[in-house]
Amino acid sequence: MGRVGSAQWAGPTRGAMAAPVRDREALQRLSFLFQAAHWVLPHSPALARFYCSTQRGAARRLVLRMAPSVKRAVCRRCCSLLLPGAGGCVRLRGPAPEDSPA
Repeated sequence: MGRVGSAQWAGPTRGAMAAPVRDREALQRLSFLFQAAHWVLPHSPALARFYCSTQRGAARRLVLRMAPSVKRAVCRRCCSLLLPGAGGCVRLRGPAPEDSPA
């Protein structure tokens, strides 16, 4: 498995320079939990799910906004990582059936 990289977290910005981060330690913790979930997923999917649920709970408790890419990578219902081939699957739907006149 390749390098996961750092998680993206949405935050307020002003002009060309970013505003100082209010809860830097909290953002670092959320980023660590997301990266740890990616790292342990092949070994223990249940632990990865726990890390994702802890991340979501901490973000909700601290009222921090998660980036859309992070939100799309975690299931809203069961908090499991949605990675093709590792923790989720990709299904393609066929074309919609055409309505025939009666």
